[in-house]
Amino acid sequence: MSDFEVDGNSLESNTHLFSGKEPEIYYQINNIICHAAFTSPYRYNEGILKKAHAVAIRERFIDVIINFIREKIDDTILRIEMANIEGESRFYVQTENAANSIDITKYGEGVQRVFEIALMMGYCQNGILCIDEFESAIHKSLLVDFSKFVHELAERFNVQVFLSTHSKECIDAFVENKYKNNEITAYALSEKSDGQIECKYVDGKRLESLIDSINIDIRG
Repeated sequence: MSDFEVDGNSLESNTHLFSGKEPEIYYQINNIICHAAFTSPYRYNEGILKKAHAVAIRERFIDVIINFIREKIDDTILRIEMANIEGESRFYVQTENAANSIDITKYGEGVQRVFEIALMMGYCQNGILCIDEFESAIHKSLLVDFSKFVHELAERFNVQVFLSTHSKECIDAFVENKYKNNEITAYALSEKSDGQIECKYVDGKRLESLIDSINIDIRG
């Protein structure tokens, strides 16, 4: 339970946690400022992904996602479409190598992760997307291209992206892709000797300079 005050009014929110299903959040007032979403390799949100897929079809950028996957991951993939089977929505892949469509979960987690994040970018147009462990399931050889792709989508859809990572390769990728490094910022959290958490800020151009000159690792 959380208690807070807004404009002199005392408000309360409650989060109910369950095993095997999504948490339920109850609150007194709900003001939607912009579209926002959270994506994590440890959490699957079918409801938002269905909406995100519908947006991708409506805005006609689903082909942009498929083209990236074809060019960078698997050139046999033709389409990825959603189907409802026995009341459950699933993504199915049409491929040159099979007569029937294949459940996307039969593919590597990298394909699933790239597809999900790209879908969410369009869903969060003019809003915010939080990405947990950006590098998870993404092969390090793909990180430079994928980080640039995400930056391009963020620009296209006017999305502010917040992402977390434990990977130096991931941090370096956003610099090495050379795509508007002045638009990125990095924050490193570390624990001081007294137990306090310290936050260090580095702007994109400074980060690029430090990586290029001394291969700095801002993780500490």
